Amino acid sequence: MLHPKFAIVIVLALKNLPGLCLSESVMYFDQKIDHYSEVNWGEQTFKQKVIINEDYFDSSNNASPIFIYTGNEGPIEGFYEASGFVLTLAEKYKALVVFAEHRFYGDSLPLGESYSFKWPGLGVLTVDQATADYAFLLVHIKQHYNLSEGAVICFGGSYGGMLSAYMRFKYPNVVDGALAASAPVRMADSKEARSLFWVLATKDYDEVGTDVVDTVRSGFKAMDDLAEMGVDGLESLSETFKLCNTMENSTDYTQLLYSIRNAFVEITMFDYPYPTDFSGAPLPAWPVNYSSSLIRDADSPIDAIFQVMNLVYNDSSNPTCFNPYELYFACADPTGCGQGTSAISWDFQVCYEINLAYGSTGVNDMFPNLPWSDEERDAYCTATYGITSRHDWFGVNFWGSDVWSTSNIIWSNGLLDPWHGSGILSSSDYMLPTVILDQGAHHLDLRAPNNQDPESVTEARATEEELIGKIIDISAKYKKKLKKH
Repeated sequence: MLHPKFAIVIVLALKNLPGLCLSESVMYFDQKIDHYSEVNWGEQTFKQKVIINEDYFDSSNNASPIFIYTGNEGPIEGFYEASGFVLTLAEKYKALVVFAEHRFYGDSLPLGESYSFKWPGLGVLTVDQATADYAFLLVHIKQHYNLSEGAVICFGGSYGGMLSAYMRFKYPNVVDGALAASAPVRMADSKEARSLFWVLATKDYDEVGTDVVDTVRSGFKAMDDLAEMGVDGLESLSETFKLCNTMENSTDYTQLLYSIRNAFVEITMFDYPYPTDFSGAPLPAWPVNYSSSLIRDADSPIDAIFQVMNLVYNDSSNPTCFNPYELYFACADPTGCGQGTSAISWDFQVCYEINLAYGSTGVNDMFPNLPWSDEERDAYCTATYGITSRHDWFGVNFWGSDVWSTSNIIWSNGLLDPWHGSGILSSSDYMLPTVILDQGAHHLDLRAPNNQDPESVTEARATEEELIGKIIDISAKYKKKLKKH
């Protein structure tokens, strides 16, 4: 019988991961709306969505580990489907697998669809509240499954990787270790780290060839020249980019630039060795190389820019037209917030406390000059939510770049990922090892092993598997030592 706080709702048949045949249970767990105060919400609770996989779990052993994915900014099913390596590891270590949805995303809405995305509901959308959710969930899972001796390992990619590390920071009494993949933790307190995203996205193309970067720069320059001509130039650009409506002013043109720059974001972040649609955009294998070929074969620099935009946003063989206002939604995160209610939640989180990338400048990167400073972020967030970003809070509360007071966190980063410059790339502390994927993009190591993976990715996963085994062993020895006292 399940713990009273659990309710089995439905058995899912999610898409099978390559080479795996899995069955999962979806459960909902009662979480307090506010873990830190009862002034506003008292003892009120909401249902947090949780995916449980017991396929490889050894229920006869109270020392079996728990592998939990700390969900990030979206419905949990997407992260489950994109993180098959967690299940690969679960098979080896006979672990119970848990994928927990982040509050205010997917179905885990503290105040329902009507009130979660406005004040005062948004006030309980914080990283502290989310990590408390995961901690209380883990405590109850350990009790229900009688896993008093089992190690808890957190997994996460990107923001989820940050959360996995923060779980070890904040709750070492609950969490024994973490694999923090592509986690840009240094953005919390480093302006230098926040300035690197567009530089490193450019570097991805520069490694294909300097001619590719030069063509992109020339394309954006030619676009600017046309836009400065006024009506005639905007009409010409609208025709070239197959826009649904002719651009009328600089605002329309800037929106086009944002949507094009976002296409490069998708390509560089998800530069995987096989076709994927993780972010919603169907991309070919090695999309940086693929798009570089399109750029080189284009009729002109402006056509080269169009080919990149068309690659990302064209999901049919002959699209009628593109609407830049539907391709990209401006928000507090210049790398994009997506669409729907998840976009509102992420926009608010970045406004309220999470420091992310600054804008592109066209100086050290190949992109248009689309600045995004702390002052611009403050102005946007005040106008949108009536709040000012807490610039220093996040670095103080979640340690920023100074991560060396903890242990048992594996920091992994792919050098093809534009976020890697804000991750932990080297360590002299054997308790905080780093794993570098020379040919890895955004948290590629968390995806299910694939025969198209580069050797460096396969080797990285083998290293991670070994390190996780060591953390499990350390945890077992520690718990055994505690029993003697």
